[in-house]
Parts: sequence; C-alpha cells; structure tokens
Amino acid sequence: MKKYTSAALLAIQLSWKTVLALFLASVGLQIFYAFRELMPGGVPLQATLGYEMLLSGDIGRTGRHWMSMLLFFLIGTVGNGKSSRTVYTMNRLGLSENQTSLVFGAVFSGYFLLYWALQIALCYGLFIWYSRFTLVSSNTFMLACWRSEWLHTLLPLAEWWGWLRNVVLWLSYGFTAAFGSQILRRGKYPFAALVPPVLWIFIPTGRIGELGLDILLTVLLAAFTVGFFFSMRGGQEDEDL
Repeated sequence: MKKYTSAALLAIQLSWKTVLALFLASVGLQIFYAFRELMPGGVPLQATLGYEMLLSGDIGRTGRHWMSMLLFFLIGTVGNGKSSRTVYTMNRLGLSENQTSLVFGAVFSGYFLLYWALQIALCYGLFIWYSRFTLVSSNTFMLACWRSEWLHTLLPLAEWWGWLRNVVLWLSYGFTAAFGSQILRRGKYPFAALVPPVLWIFIPTGRIGELGLDILLTVLLAAFTVGFFFSMRGGQEDEDL
C-alpha cells in the first residue's frame, strides 16, 4: 500500500503546479467573459438576460475546452519528467510502469473531478453575481440546470445516465492523461489521447432527455480507455523503469 501512496504523491508533485495554473486561468477567463456580458462598457446590465444565455456562449465553451487543455498539459508535464531525480524516484517505487500509470490515472481523474466541482461552484457564483443585475426567483438556478446545456452537463439532476456519463468522462480523461504521459516518456507521440476530446466534441451532452447520446458517449469512452490500457500492457516498458 505504501508503494501506491508514494506513487500518488509523486503524481501530485509532478503536476500540481500545472493543474493549479490551468484552474486559475480557466476561471479567470470565464469571469472576464461574464464581466463583459454583465457589465458592457463598465456599466451594469439593466436589461433582462436569461442566465442560461450567459452560460451558452464563451463561458460554457471555455469550461468544456479547458478540460481538454488540462488533459494535454498533464501529458506534456508528466510525460517530460525524465530528470534523473524523477527517474530515480520512480525506480524506487517498486512498481511496474503500467502500475505506476494506473496510480497516476487515479490521481488525474481526481483532478478532473475537482475541475468539475470548480465549474459548478463558478456557475453558482456567477448566478449570484447575475442576480444583482436582474430580477430572478429562487428557482432560476435550478431551471437553468435544465435549460443550459453546459450547466445541465455539469449537473444532470434527475437524469442518472448523465451522472454515469460524467464519472466515465472523469475516469477516461484521467487515465488517458496517465497513459499518454507514459507514451511520451517512451519518446513517442500519444496521438490516441485526442480520442476522448474528439468524442466529446462530436457527441454533444447537456440536452434534456438525450439518453441515447449520453449512453453512446459513455460506452465509447469506457471502451477506448480499457482498450488504451491493454494496448499499453503490450508495449515496451520505459527504459528508465
């Protein structure tokens, strides 16, 4: 158990600065977009603007796209960890390269869960800000969870398949980042890491009642991630490990 804990701590050590920077940059950019919409020209907006409309533009797109950026930055940051100190630490773990990648994948999946929670908190914070400029009821935020595709993706509410899709999405992105960094350490380009973001682009989420599309995305992401893992098992072990 100590080996796996040490591997998890190493994953955090190699990546936390990158993750924190991406979190802050994403939130900062989304707040800027909200300021631009709610205070055009520096003047508070007086006209009625549906909250779901606020999230339907750059704010929602940024939330979705920067999740993919987090995936690629994790691969680049951890995959380039070829310093003698990093290699020495990995050698001392007593785990195989694939075992280490599985632990890293669990940690990275946690990052994507944190990103998801951050986006929900941001959306609620923007709603509180939005409510200062417009007349809204206490139910407006919950209604927006049904009307806004981005917010409904974050919070599917009663749609259980949406929650299942989200869990698989976090795991797929997390383990893809770990396996992609493993490939990069071998001196190859992890082109397969493009698959989860591409699937999420072409199979839309957040539409009410879209059970078929959500299940399709869930199954494809799960199948890809499992297949990616088994393809790594047959690959060449990292020379340094």
